[in-house]
Amino acid sequence: MTDNKLTLGYWEGYGKAQPARYLLELTKTPYNNVQYVEDDKWFKQDKLNLGLDFPNLPYVIDGEFKLTEFVAIFDYLSEKYGKPEWLGKGNDKYVVSSLRSLFDELASLNYHGSLKKTEEEKKQHILDNIVPKYRYLSKFIGKKEYLLGYFTVADLYFLSVINAFKATLPQDSYAEFAPVFDPIIHRIASIPEIAAYIASDRHPKQ
Repeated sequence: MTDNKLTLGYWEGYGKAQPARYLLELTKTPYNNVQYVEDDKWFKQDKLNLGLDFPNLPYVIDGEFKLTEFVAIFDYLSEKYGKPEWLGKGNDKYVVSSLRSLFDELASLNYHGSLKKTEEEKKQHILDNIVPKYRYLSKFIGKKEYLLGYFTVADLYFLSVINAFKATLPQDSYAEFAPVFDPIIHRIASIPEIAAYIASDRHPKQ
């Protein structure tokens, strides 16, 4: 981290930092993508030495400014590098905020489901706790081209969380959502900057 580029640090893989990575790629913002593979590199080195007020992952270091906690990080990056309408037009900004909270909850539920001991327990957790929320989301989206009918940062959360959801859910269970979710996933993933990132070796695996 010797250059002047913004640095985004998080564990290797998707997780909470992925929507922020999509945003930085979309805005063509040069950044250092620090991904921790070994616990000691974070817990015994960088956590103690980076000068973070509240050491945690993910973190952003932008010059002298340092920030942790993924909600604050995404807000900061959205306002600095995004366009105002990406945060939602008028009262839509509150809907964007609500959707982001929903996706954070779904990502957490998905993670806790992965900790279940048996495949049957995992599937039941998904069907009981996750699928009902996706049914509400599917109804909300309807036939819109994006979550709110136009592109917002909520769509970047959607791309990250739904890809993880698809990888977890049995294919026969996902089939009911595919007609609504897949066209939006394809549309976001086809944005040139996002498409180039996904095709690169910098895009994390599930």
